[in-house]
Amino acid sequence: LMDLYKNTKGYVPGKGYHQLIRCDTGNFDTTVPHGWYSKYLVVGPDVQLAYELYKYWETHPQETWARDRAIEMAKFLLAMQQPCGAFANWDTDVGGPSIMNPDDTRGTKFNACIYSMSDMGMGFYHLYLLYDEMKSFEGVDHSDWKAAADKGVGWMASQVKPDGELARNYDLHGNYDKQTTGIIEALLVFDQAYKQTGDKKLAETRDRLENWLYNKFIRFDDWANGSVDGGAWQGTDWPDRKSTRLNSSH
Repeated sequence: LMDLYKNTKGYVPGKGYHQLIRCDTGNFDTTVPHGWYSKYLVVGPDVQLAYELYKYWETHPQETWARDRAIEMAKFLLAMQQPCGAFANWDTDVGGPSIMNPDDTRGTKFNACIYSMSDMGMGFYHLYLLYDEMKSFEGVDHSDWKAAADKGVGWMASQVKPDGELARNYDLHGNYDKQTTGIIEALLVFDQAYKQTGDKKLAETRDRLENWLYNKFIRFDDWANGSVDGGAWQGTDWPDRKSTRLNSSH
């Protein structure tokens, strides 16, 4: 697997990996089903990979490319960050941050909603982990990484409503496309940020979000149709809700 990451043509120096890379060729490929995903460098998951590459380098110090790329991807998150703290993905077709086509109404209710809570949660969570790991292992303090994560998490927390509601994708005006269970990463990063900062407001925000997710989705076992990309259920009718956890005796 690490040889694939090392040798793939799907790595853009100084930025990160394409979202979809073929395991047989090591190349990104737009011809396969959902191949259009290949054009994106998804910043949050790339920082998750950055953390894994750094841990790999710790036990394979001769593989310096892994450490170098981990640092590059972390720095690229900071380069993509808006002044408010949010970040979008990189679109190789336009050579810049993702820009939704205003004429394309198929994907989202608000076509400018490109700031993904799941991607940002994943990215900031692993930026915290990478910051701590590098400081512990090498004694290198990238305080700007932690500051970026703190700022980003602050923006995410500002979108959580008093009842705990948090949606999937936002624009910078607070509009969103849909509500979904696919924001669990926000729970992770709010919890991690509380551990990093000791800010009790983040713990309170985490708890409100958790309660909202439970009451909105989880107590109904409503996972599939609240998935990030609009519904994972592939049957001919909606899933049977008669045997849900809510109606069971458990």
